Amino acid sequence: MADEYIDLLEQFPCLVASHTSPLSIITDKALRDSAQQQEMEWSRVGIAYSDPYIHVLRDVVRFQDNSFAVFKRVVLKGALSKRHPVAIVPITQDRKVVLLKIWRHATQSWHIEIPRGMSEGDESAEEAAQRELFEETGYQSEGVEQLGYIYPDSGILHYQVAVFLARVGNRTHYEKDHTECIDNVFLVDLEQLLPAHRMGSIVLEGQSYPLCDPFLAYALYVGLLESSEKPNQNDLNDKRP
Repeated sequence: MADEYIDLLEQFPCLVASHTSPLSIITDKALRDSAQQQEMEWSRVGIAYSDPYIHVLRDVVRFQDNSFAVFKRVVLKGALSKRHPVAIVPITQDRKVVLLKIWRHATQSWHIEIPRGMSEGDESAEEAAQRELFEETGYQSEGVEQLGYIYPDSGILHYQVAVFLARVGNRTHYEKDHTECIDNVFLVDLEQLLPAHRMGSIVLEGQSYPLCDPFLAYALYVGLLESSEKPNQNDLNDKRP
């Protein structure tokens, strides 16, 4: 695993910061072995875990005072191979946002979220956003507009997600994928989302669900900023002429 770890860092220079970093990743074997001895037996350094989707890395790092530590991070393999993680804010002509009721295994809970996913093959981020939108909701968009990027958790995840706005028309028939664990698709008034996000929950069909989607929050934030700069454009649906 140690050689695989060094090979991984050499193959993907984006995993190692430049000299401007306040700490440096140690690749010297002797220094890494010394740090390993200070760690618990079960917590090896290097590639701690790997499967078809992620690497879990435990990097030996050196601080500017020459002290050492072991930092952990999760690397998404798809992002390393130039695939694009995407999230999509679908909005209808009558100012309703398309949201999913989706089961998240990590929290063992239902969540209300916008569609998201990953590009396939040679897809661009824009193409991936349109495909994921249709696959998860049945809505189609003639085009998408990128709002920006967000790091889901910069403390442990290395990748960023492109966030798109999609103006959608009527919903069409689509084949639901049971492995997505999507129970329902809702249309929610744009004006309802901001106070609901502040509360961290939303009531749909008489039941309360967590509403803490960082990608939706980012989109709402960007929309509010642009609205404040352009008083005549008051919502995401009017972001561009």
